[in-house]
Amino acid sequence: TLSEKLQTTLVQTSSRIDNLTEQYQKLSNAFESLEDRVGDSDSTTDTLDVRILRLEDRTLELEDRRALDLTVWNFNKQVCNASLVELRRDLIEKIQKVNSSIPNAGLVQ
Repeated sequence: TLSEKLQTTLVQTSSRIDNLTEQYQKLSNAFESLEDRVGDSDSTTDTLDVRILRLEDRTLELEDRRALDLTVWNFNKQVCNASLVELRRDLIEKIQKVNSSIPNAGLVQ
């Protein structure tokens, strides 16, 4: 009868609505979970970006320090070499004075 068919259709429709509601709830939960993961991922990405910027800054500082150390090293090396040359000249001069003041000392030079 028509009443039975309507009742059957209503039961089937109700069952489908329940299934759709259940699927919608599962999708909503999955979507929320995905949003949480994306939020965590964004936070992690931000943290990594900050760390990368810090590392870049530190690298630049170290490169600048290296350049400065190299400049100081070269300067000190030149000063030291100049001092050694001057000391050598002074010693040669003193040895020559000693040699000239001692007879037959011309053997040591």
